[in-house]
Amino acid sequence: TAALPANLTERVLEVVGRRRGGDRSVIFISHRLIEIAAVCDRATVLREGETVGVVEVAEGSDERIVELMLGEIASDPPARAAQLSAPRAGATDVPPRLRARALAAGARLHDLSFELYPGEVLGVVALEGQGQDELFDVLSGSERPSGGVLLVDDSPVSFHHPADAIRAGLVYVAADRAEALLMQRSVRENIA
Repeated sequence: TAALPANLTERVLEVVGRRRGGDRSVIFISHRLIEIAAVCDRATVLREGETVGVVEVAEGSDERIVELMLGEIASDPPARAAQLSAPRAGATDVPPRLRARALAAGARLHDLSFELYPGEVLGVVALEGQGQDELFDVLSGSERPSGGVLLVDDSPVSFHHPADAIRAGLVYVAADRAEALLMQRSVRENIA
């Protein structure tokens, strides 16, 4: 369903739901917990290509599914968060390229802070709909934050348009290919 629009996703879920309880079986593969809860009786969780657990789908089973999906990362969240936010070796002599302090936007992004140093790769890990879209909208200049500060090379920035973010060195590549294209423009302009 990842590549389907919402109305077609609903149709697929209806068809799968009608097959429940009959003489046929359905294997439904998804990373969306809401879809798993809607149509599945049992979930087999894979991580790195191997089965890590099987869960009977019932109310509250999504917590167990997430634990299985994330493995040791989820086992002790406070300790893991402290480890991830610890200053990196040698970071004190080089300022961060990008710094966010208490960023807020929309209904789902609240009090987000991070630092990104030259040469680093920052992974944003979240289940769908947990504020990552709002974060990327703010970073790309397509949405203005409702709170917090964004700094590029230790200078506060306020993007009013994606072009402002691009000039500051922030470029967004959308997961949704249709969102990434300028539909009114030519193929040549979209490639550029």
